[in-house]
Amino acid sequence: MIEVYLDDSDCKNFAAADRWARDCCASYRGVTVCDIHEFSPVADELAVYRFESSADAAFFTMTWKGAA
Repeated sequence: MIEVYLDDSDCKNFAAADRWARDCCASYRGVTVCDIHEFSPVADELAVYRFESSADAAFFTMTWKGAA
């Protein structure tokens, strides 16, 4: 399993990224969003997107990392 981490400084809409991954990445296996505001000075939430294919994970990362 390959995990891609995005925080809310990378992407403002985790749900849109989830929908996009479901539509565009056959190996996508879901997302978990965690509240990290108590531990991080720069982000409030962290989303962990899971993929079975490194190609899908790379495609997702190139599309959504920094897509604020």
